[in-house]
Amino acid sequence: MARDATDVAKRCLCIELLLQRLGLEIDEDDPVAERDAVRNAWISRLGQLGIDQTLVADERALLERKVGELTEAECDDIEGRVIHGLALLWALGRIPAPPAAEMLGEATAIVAEHGILGDGSIPGAKAALASAKLRQDAELAAALADAAKTKDDSFLGGPKYMVASIVVQALAWTTDAAA
Repeated sequence: MARDATDVAKRCLCIELLLQRLGLEIDEDDPVAERDAVRNAWISRLGQLGIDQTLVADERALLERKVGELTEAECDDIEGRVIHGLALLWALGRIPAPPAAEMLGEATAIVAEHGILGDGSIPGAKAALASAKLRQDAELAAALADAAKTKDDSFLGGPKYMVASIVVQALAWTTDAAA
């Protein structure tokens, strides 16, 4: 049996906020002080979004670090979470297909377009959380099995293996298969 859809949507929102944080870090057009003010504004609204208890310690630490202080490895780590976010968006029925290696170049744009955060408004995000629905258990299980097979078939590594591994992790959590 799958987890509660709201819990899945909250996890997705946490990942989306991390991607927003990465955007603030790599943006070179706006002054650091302005970008850091945006970061502070999002941090102050975690409670309003209902995700202050959903964020795990390392996510909170990344969000709380001032703009300009993340290492390249931390930025890579955040960027790597985009596939996990896509898997959750698929599980929530917000994108038509589970993540695949072919999506890597557009993954962040897909999350931005179809994510829970939407236009960035608190009421809009809260409405998306409240209306979250998961795909049917059988569909989630089939996608998990397909991702596990892709992972096994591409055991030597590469983009297919990486994406399939993350999808397996995300869908196993979503379906509570990891428990």
